[in-house]
Amino acid sequence: MSAPDYPANEAERLLALHNAALLDTLPEERFDRITRLAAHFFGVQTCLVSLIDRDRLWFKSRVGLEDEQLDRDISFCGHAILEQGILTVPDATQDPRFSDNPLVTSAPHIRFYAGAPVCDTGGQPIGTLCLIDPAPHEFTDDQKRVLRDLADMVEHEVAQINQAEVQRQLTANMIRTSSLLGTIPDMVFVIDRQLCCLVCNEHPDLFVPRLKFLGRTIEEVLPGEMGMQLAANVNKAFSSAEIVHHHYTLADNKSFEARYRQIDQNEVLVIIRNTTEQTLISAEVARLSEVARQTTNGVIITDENGLVVWTNEAFSDITGYSLEDIAGARPGDLLQGEGTDPAVVKIMRTALSNRESFNVDVLNYTKQHIPFWIRISCNPMWGDNGELKGYIAIQTDVTKEKRHSDLIRSSESLIKSVIEANNIGTWRLNMKTGELIINDQ
Repeated sequence: MSAPDYPANEAERLLALHNAALLDTLPEERFDRITRLAAHFFGVQTCLVSLIDRDRLWFKSRVGLEDEQLDRDISFCGHAILEQGILTVPDATQDPRFSDNPLVTSAPHIRFYAGAPVCDTGGQPIGTLCLIDPAPHEFTDDQKRVLRDLADMVEHEVAQINQAEVQRQLTANMIRTSSLLGTIPDMVFVIDRQLCCLVCNEHPDLFVPRLKFLGRTIEEVLPGEMGMQLAANVNKAFSSAEIVHHHYTLADNKSFEARYRQIDQNEVLVIIRNTTEQTLISAEVARLSEVARQTTNGVIITDENGLVVWTNEAFSDITGYSLEDIAGARPGDLLQGEGTDPAVVKIMRTALSNRESFNVDVLNYTKQHIPFWIRISCNPMWGDNGELKGYIAIQTDVTKEKRHSDLIRSSESLIKSVIEANNIGTWRLNMKTGELIINDQ
């Protein structure tokens, strides 16, 4: 086993790590959503945001691993921070650096590893965003780019911790160059107590050109209701230690989110983000979710491996299983029982293995083991590049329909038996086709 070397600037790196103030802190959703997304997207068992301390790895966020920390000298991530790019280990048993590593020879039995360095705003590698799986994987260049993008998102969240301090330094040192502000995707302003704009970056969503903002008051630049709202929230920020949030929509239906934060006694930082696309997407998702919630049909969505990721309320009403009960499981493992027709199960499995749609009626069982008939219409979901993203199945309870069909067949059989037993002659005329059917009697 090859223990990872220490970077030449290890002292500066450790200082940057501790200045980030993330070690031994509580879990945060802003990091957890990234690890959940990465584990799901790449189809791996484990995804971690690891912070590399002097002699340990501590995990700020983890999916698929119970341990909160590991020794640095057996870590893969200790090697990853020495790389300029992404460290990829397709099969650790074939890599002399790791083949006899206890993380490979025993639990968690690492085979595949991919780690992207996570740096602070000064460029120091304080940790990694890494993927781990007990099965070997090939890792394409496209996948590496996606992992790097996700690691950049982690870096962005790390940078948010020091945003207020960065802005104070910018104000105190007058480092307000357009090149620096141009890297920020939002509109950024620094407003003083006279409501005069001291700092403004160039941005396509600015109401007026940047130079017309600088040195002028809010009322001069933005007369009317918009200026009054902005001024009121700046004054509110001066009297509050908390971030002031403000959402507004313009006449052209563009939506914005503004955040106001007091820098010091004389200045307030204002950051305005265009949320038009996010607002439209959220509204569409809300509409689709409401449609799925209101429908009496069960709706179930799985990942590309057929494991459940979402169900609607109607599905729970039909089956008795909540999303928490069935998430991460294969539907058939819980719903099928002794009365389920193996031939129908084979049809479904064959379609799924071929990535095809299918429509079947199948006997399933509720959580209380009550049998019910369900009509399933299942279709694959494809990504923009033609890759399989998962499956969506619409499920209709047809138990009553099946019972009625059985009653009709039973009644017809009974009538036929009575006719035959009593030598009754019958005839039937099809009014549409003109076909006349006469029995043997």
